[in-house]
Amino acid sequence: DIVYRNNHQTRDTLDKIEKIYYEIGAELAVVHPDVIEDWEIFSDYKMNWAIENMDVLKDKYKTVEELKTVFEKKSDWKLVIDLNHCYSNDKTMKLADDIISNFNDRIAEIHLSGFADSSKLHDSLFQTKQDFIIDYCKKLEVPIIIESVFDQFEDIKKEFNYINNQLK
Repeated sequence: DIVYRNNHQTRDTLDKIEKIYYEIGAELAVVHPDVIEDWEIFSDYKMNWAIENMDVLKDKYKTVEELKTVFEKKSDWKLVIDLNHCYSNDKTMKLADDIISNFNDRIAEIHLSGFADSSKLHDSLFQTKQDFIIDYCKKLEVPIIIESVFDQFEDIKKEFNYINNQLK
């Protein structure tokens, strides 16, 4: 619940993120671009920054053109492609193809989950059986972060095994 701007709350939050980033040896710090009002505040923090493409419920930063505006401001930033977000915005997955072809060299991670409807944005893929979303992971050689939300603890293993089997 933060909007990044040049104020005490933002600096306090970014100070904490930076501390954790270095303590755990993180390789990337990901922010949602739709909640950034002041892009320059990030220049004070020497971390590897990335943005994520936004889902169907957001107003912007979903398309290639909107994402390009970020990289015009922040040429050294990376991109985390959220395949669920691509699908929520475009059921044909042409958006995912366009993002990959335009930003392949910037993509640092994949966020992976299924999408049944906008009431629950990160459905488990072992339930939705949306293998075509998983197939996009085969096109990119970057880490995959499973973002599926689970009702039962046991479903975590089911999701991991399902995705792993589809990637073979």
